[in-house]
Amino acid sequence: MNEDNIADQNGLEKSKLLLKSLDFFSIFTDEELNSFLEISEIKKYNAHQHIIRENTKGDFFYVIIRGTVNIIIKGRNDVKRTVTTLRKGDCFGEIAVILDQPRSASILAISDCYVSKIDGKGIEKLSLEIREKLFRQFSISLSKRLIRSSGK
Repeated sequence: MNEDNIADQNGLEKSKLLLKSLDFFSIFTDEELNSFLEISEIKKYNAHQHIIRENTKGDFFYVIIRGTVNIIIKGRNDVKRTVTTLRKGDCFGEIAVILDQPRSASILAISDCYVSKIDGKGIEKLSLEIREKLFRQFSISLSKRLIRSSGK
């Protein structure tokens, strides 16, 4: 094994450990996490940078590794309103991926953020078992977000 392969393997293991530390990925096995890493990348967004803009095409969903983001929607007269704040372990962008529709909200980084950016089209390449777990996690995440945004 050459040095490049060792470095790649170390990077893969670090990325896997990072994902395992998040509630969203806690139900996935090491092999399943490897599958996610094949269809994703870890990206950094600076504070006050838009990660997603409302009404744009949604090909990716995201899981926050570190940082805080606001979900912002345009209301009447184009007045922007923060719906809720998401933190480490929360996901976003999944609605556009699931429904194959434009983004329903904008996502703005409040602090410097690191996210796992996952290719929505790559989901079809995952095993049925992984997809079932993934959609369960989406359901839990959306339910928690609904409860938070209702103020309860």
